[in-house]
Amino acid sequence: MAVVLLIGFCWSAMFCGTAQSATVYFDDFSGDVGSVLDGLAPDTRLGLATWDAYGSWKADGTSVNPGNANANAWLPFTPTSGQLYSLSLDVNPPTTTSDTWMAIGFSQNASPPLNQSFSAVSSVAWMLNREDDNSATTVQTFLGPNTANGGPSKNTVPAGPVTLKVELDTRPDQWTVEYFVNGTSLRAPTAYATNPSIQSVGFGTSQSSTSGGVVDKFLLTSYAWPPAALQIGSGKQLMFDNKFIAASSNVNITMNPAEKKGIVVSPDQPWEDFRLTSYFNVIQDGDKLRMYYSSFDEDQWQPGVDWSEHAFMCYAESTDGINWTKPDLGLVEYNGSTNNNIIAKNIVDGTVFIDPTAPPEQRYKMLHTTGRTRRAACTRDVYASRIQPTARISRSAIPSMTWNPTASRTSSMTLALGSTWPTFEDRPMPRCPLIKDYGPWRGLRWTTCKSGPMDCQSS
Repeated sequence: MAVVLLIGFCWSAMFCGTAQSATVYFDDFSGDVGSVLDGLAPDTRLGLATWDAYGSWKADGTSVNPGNANANAWLPFTPTSGQLYSLSLDVNPPTTTSDTWMAIGFSQNASPPLNQSFSAVSSVAWMLNREDDNSATTVQTFLGPNTANGGPSKNTVPAGPVTLKVELDTRPDQWTVEYFVNGTSLRAPTAYATNPSIQSVGFGTSQSSTSGGVVDKFLLTSYAWPPAALQIGSGKQLMFDNKFIAASSNVNITMNPAEKKGIVVSPDQPWEDFRLTSYFNVIQDGDKLRMYYSSFDEDQWQPGVDWSEHAFMCYAESTDGINWTKPDLGLVEYNGSTNNNIIAKNIVDGTVFIDPTAPPEQRYKMLHTTGRTRRAACTRDVYASRIQPTARISRSAIPSMTWNPTASRTSSMTLALGSTWPTFEDRPMPRCPLIKDYGPWRGLRWTTCKSGPMDCQSS
């Protein structure tokens, strides 16, 4: 099974913005002079389309005046918005009078009349050529319908075959048409007030003699442009994102389903008797996962209970994220023993992270709030003048700190406090880039883990 995935990035201007062309119809009228054109298939066609032509048109592109002076030939066609269509035909009308002419263009009829004037078949985006060089309108152009919205005309053309071309541009909201004679623009792109409902494309002749003229090289080409390249800048992007995929075949993007593994850390120690809190974070440190979580050994909400005496920041580690151990750290005394995994007391919402630029003894850092009021303000960063200097942070706010490897030296750390922070610039979670000295903030405390990832007691 073939799998195709086309990612819609534009890596080089050399490969971007180039139109993809496709031949919709082509016919060089190389058939037999004794055969009629009606019912024959063009050399290149849409599906099973065949010519719907008046009987005077022959397979070799000639026409003999049937006596009623009009003869048309049509193929089914409906344009698609967002493309450019080029319709061209070599015509050589008979040399008689200004009433004898040949035309190419489109019609809003699904089955346009075969023996009516091309100017009366709901024709749109069409043009004609008279062989009479004495006429002031040897070439005429019309937006339509029929002869409405006529435009500039040409009073002379070279003798012999003339190449007429109509370009219909459906990319703008209001479609435009441009007209050419022998490759030279005769009428600049002109917009429709209301886009036509095109259903057919073809050519025709209006004759006043028994010599009906000749046509050759009927060609309708479509041009499509790929969507404009997305400007993603230098920021990281999700590799497999539908908005970056221009086309795909036999491939689906799916998210791996979450799999419940059950409880991985339980309150099974005396200092965890009341509960584990939702304040925890996990960091990757080489091949090891380090978890920092908080616990209470008493109900901190009971009257008379000082929660700070019963709150602990604890440590656990794992190699797979499923099986966790709580090592005896020997750092903090609890009930007369340091045989526990406690790294700090009086802390509930600490966030530990690794600062890869710091000296080894300062590589692990923790940010946490202090006191019941949990007051905090960015007083040492670029947002200091935009935030109330003593903004109150709700008890539900959690200081969170991560290392930002792409930021500058003075904003390499990013703090995001909870949504209760006063908003500014329509951003509910302001980021506070910290100066590298990690100075104190009001209501927030920096802690350097002195001897490693478990020794994070406040200093």
